Amino acid sequence: RILLHLQVEFSKYQVSFVLMNEKKEIVFLYTEPEAEPSEWLKGISYNYLSRFNIPAELQGKYTLCVGLTDKTKNNEAAIDLAVSGNLKIGKWIFVVELEL
Repeated sequence: RILLHLQVEFSKYQVSFVLMNEKKEIVFLYTEPEAEPSEWLKGISYNYLSRFNIPAELQGKYTLCVGLTDKTKNNEAAIDLAVSGNLKIGKWIFVVELEL
């Protein structure tokens, strides 16, 4: 469970999930339409249930990550979130290893 507490510009940033291959290249991106980081308030927890379909042609080992992406910059991970431990790949936060 990851809790994010930020102040961001209205609607510029969005919560996105990516699958990275073993070379740490992004091969799939999903943006959660219900999460609106610009509305988040400090000290309040927000929970979202995200469901998305992964293309059938993606088979093998992948890393699922989450991050805040910038709509104005081709959905690049935009905010370097402070996360303890070795849970980051660039500006993405590690969630789980998957085998599809």
